Amino acid sequence: MYSRLMNRRSMHGFTLVELMVALFITLLASSAVVSLGITGGRLYKSIYSQQICLRMAKSALEGPHGLNREIRMANSMSVSADGYSVVYTVSGDATARKIALTSTDSDYTTPWNNTLTYTYGANTPIVVAKWLAPQQDGSAFFSTTTGTLQMKARIGDRCPTTAAYQAVDNAYSGPGIQGVEIYTTVSPRNTSE
Repeated sequence: MYSRLMNRRSMHGFTLVELMVALFITLLASSAVVSLGITGGRLYKSIYSQQICLRMAKSALEGPHGLNREIRMANSMSVSADGYSVVYTVSGDATARKIALTSTDSDYTTPWNNTLTYTYGANTPIVVAKWLAPQQDGSAFFSTTTGTLQMKARIGDRCPTTAAYQAVDNAYSGPGIQGVEIYTTVSPRNTSE
């Protein structure tokens, strides 16, 4: 009898309760791994979006035709009445230069269609940065105070309402608000005023 009992225990398998507990633990661990992967993916998209916005901000301010470099060389400047462009000249060169916020759809509140361009004389504008908009809807992008140029902008942070623009936004940053705001003041070094 004892040998029969030992034989039965040695052929012993898993009970239904043991299988259910093991399955539940495996399910918990799998859901934690999947949840971690989804959160990591969203975080990556957000960080990638911030990197793009910071690159655009750096290009707008410090690039080859960036605002800081160009305006510091100016000896005279004027901001347009709408606040979306600044025209200036440089010492020793009478050719007018222009930095302007341009929009393909005339809606400056959504940054996805806006570019910051640099134009030398009658030449074709050079794109300096993309996805810029005034910091507040309806406010000027450029303004001057006592010979100092101010730029108040946001880059890539407004999620447009149309499906086409949301697809672009979601591709880079996910739904919602992502981006950076810029407030900079630049004074010309060579003013003749």
